[in-house]
Amino acid sequence: MGNFIISGIGPSGHGAGRLVKELINYANVSNPGIKVITFYSKKNTLFKFLKNTFFGHYLKLIYYKLIQKSNSARQIQSIKHSTVLLLHPQTLGFENFKILIENKNKIFLYVLDNSFFCMKSLNYANGHKACFDCLGNINTSSIGKNGCKPSPVMYSLQDNTGFLKYLNGIKMEVYFLAQNYLQQNLLFKHFGDQIKSDVVGMYTSEFAENKIYNEKDNLKFDFVYHGSLELAKGIMYFIELAKGMPDNSFFIPYDINLVKNKLNLKILPTNINFENQTWESGLEDTIKHSKIVVCPSLWSAPIEGAFLKSIMVNGCVAVVDTEFAYSNEFTSDQIVKLNSDLVLSLSLLNEVLQNKEIRNKLVFESQAWFLKYVNQKEMSQAKLFKSVFGN
Repeated sequence: MGNFIISGIGPSGHGAGRLVKELINYANVSNPGIKVITFYSKKNTLFKFLKNTFFGHYLKLIYYKLIQKSNSARQIQSIKHSTVLLLHPQTLGFENFKILIENKNKIFLYVLDNSFFCMKSLNYANGHKACFDCLGNINTSSIGKNGCKPSPVMYSLQDNTGFLKYLNGIKMEVYFLAQNYLQQNLLFKHFGDQIKSDVVGMYTSEFAENKIYNEKDNLKFDFVYHGSLELAKGIMYFIELAKGMPDNSFFIPYDINLVKNKLNLKILPTNINFENQTWESGLEDTIKHSKIVVCPSLWSAPIEGAFLKSIMVNGCVAVVDTEFAYSNEFTSDQIVKLNSDLVLSLSLLNEVLQNKEIRNKLVFESQAWFLKYVNQKEMSQAKLFKSVFGN
């Protein structure tokens, strides 16, 4: 018996890894007795090598299969009648998840994405809309019918659908921790409102009151893309916006050849500027000194770091209004809400771009919200650990 944080993702400085790092740091301070087991970090040399090879997805799968037989996996087999805060079952390994359930552990699943109903984890199919074909589909009869493949680990269709069926079968044995209220609504729509669930937020040390910046001098670009090069994050949507506004300047923080190769494109609009930038190597400054930041996720994203950091250092942020996404909990006075109709979205963006008063109001309202958000950080972290570990 004991208290554990078990994550399929290791601590790092980016994405979910940053959240894992924050949880570990908080646990070390608030409850040093909590044991931590993580499976890998994206900085892992072997993982990077496998990912970048031609057969990267398949080699990654072999890597995870081997990891399941590692020391960490053997540790998991020995955990019984304990309390477990669990993150990212896809990379943890479905078999390891099942072992934790079968060993009569009390499981608190911190939901980071939509893998509880979507094998792609990010519920986006084609076009500029989120996909809900498998939401509430307990029999999983439609899963894979759109040619979808499991991600981020390429399990077989049978393995992934088997896990989704298994998760539905033991749903009353799991306590689902949602990042925000609309994500909790998704959980209720899929599993039913009888499941045990709580909204605990999502906070990392990169969000801070003293980082707020809203001066708009020395502007570099009209529009900046803030997200990864995944289709679900809206990169093609951003490129389409650039095509529709040829007289305006756009910026994508990646090398142009990387973008072409990733998206299988030969030609890109000439009004898009490209430069490989991370938050630490220039992107923060670029976002500070641009008119509008576009975070166009097309899936029902919970709390995304890119979205919050864009509010923090710029304040004039545009999103695609997506059902059940965290951004849907904001008003149109706080953020610019685009949609799948590019013509309407282009018109709205042009209106905001030409009206400094509108932009200033968006900055004021969104950053006022952000101040409240960061001031709730310690209270929400305490709530999370109290919900799971009782202290």
